[in-house]
Amino acid sequence: MPLVSIIIPVFNKAAYFVETLESVFWQEFQLWECIIVDDGSTDSSQKIAQDFENRDRRFTLYKRPENFVKGASSCRNYGLEKAMGKYIVFLDADDLLSPVCLNQRMHFVLEHKEFDLWIFKMEIFNNLDQSRKLFNVLSDTSDDDKSFYYKEFSKGNYPFAVTCPVWPKSFLVELGGFDETLQLLEDPDLHLRALKVCKNVITAFNLEADCFYRKEFNKNQRKKKKKIQLDNYLKFAYKHNSTNENFKLLFNKIMFSKIFVYNSEKYFVKLLYLGIKSNIIGFKEVILLVLMFLYRIIGFNKKKGTGYVLLTKMYLHK
Repeated sequence: MPLVSIIIPVFNKAAYFVETLESVFWQEFQLWECIIVDDGSTDSSQKIAQDFENRDRRFTLYKRPENFVKGASSCRNYGLEKAMGKYIVFLDADDLLSPVCLNQRMHFVLEHKEFDLWIFKMEIFNNLDQSRKLFNVLSDTSDDDKSFYYKEFSKGNYPFAVTCPVWPKSFLVELGGFDETLQLLEDPDLHLRALKVCKNVITAFNLEADCFYRKEFNKNQRKKKKKIQLDNYLKFAYKHNSTNENFKLLFNKIMFSKIFVYNSEKYFVKLLYLGIKSNIIGFKEVILLVLMFLYRIIGFNKKKGTGYVLLTKMYLHK
């Protein structure tokens, strides 16, 4: 069996980090190394990682070098540089692996060597509600897995998360790893770039979920990230724009759920320009979007009888 490298970026996740590292330690599959890259934590995350280093030499703690940009992307890329495994699995510092995760994944990979990327199921959980649901969006169409996933990510949907794939290390190196300029959407960006160039993708439909995504929502943190969200969503749109309907769905999602919510003139103009340049919106749609944006700036969208709902329906052709 080949060595698997598990790469974990961590920043101030002490509340959950022990549980995450325990889920790695108790893997049935034994040929793994766990590379932890600390992003400058000020809590006890480093101490927790050091304790696991002392407990099992397969754990190794690194600190993000000062010449690396702060963020999960650069930590993962640095971990990739240090990784010795033929295969890579990324894990966030508050998520979990089931004990059978690596065992079932590596058997599946070796049984399907002709593929470039292998996707596994993930479940969502949180601390208050222990009921779980599947994170993955699985294909129920005639599309092959690669085409289905590419379309979903192009629309701005996320059919799988960063822990779901098993990556050949050589493939990640060829891709150049994560885009370190993105603080958000770095996972979908990597997945889209991978799906553009890989030949074959397979999903382990018949296997149970083997990793678990901890869902949290901190409204105050989201408010603080307004500019980061707008910057990253706009950059993502510019990187992955096209002339097809999939991109128009992404364009609309960013326009309505980000630009309109924050009433940002600067980002509205930039995204509108991209829509025109990509030929996904015409003159009529531009006029409707401008009117809707002006309505929101003035506050007319909150008043009945002003025609805002009609403008929206006209734009969406409903």
